[in-house]
Amino acid sequence: MHKTQGINHLGLSVKNLDQTVSFFVDCLGWEESGRDESYPRSAVSDGTIRLTLWEVDHSLSINKFNFRKNIGLHHFALEVDSEQSLNEIAESEKSTRV
Repeated sequence: MHKTQGINHLGLSVKNLDQTVSFFVDCLGWEESGRDESYPRSAVSDGTIRLTLWEVDHSLSINKFNFRKNIGLHHFALEVDSEQSLNEIAESEKSTRV
């Protein structure tokens, strides 16, 4: 028997909180909650999964993740209902990119 009931949330460090939240909310239709400008951080959800998004400290050196040599999250995959939906999301993201 499993002792857990799934993932409550997944926390991701992001370079730009506003742009990342905008992607999830504006392009994917997720809902934002729990914004805290003192960190800064926020959360987004599609009703099934919740991500906490934490903006990195730009006063420190930021290193991009290398999955071949770093331990950590390898990738994050979302499922859509069709290739057409995926293409629509991609086009929407292109048109809203800053």
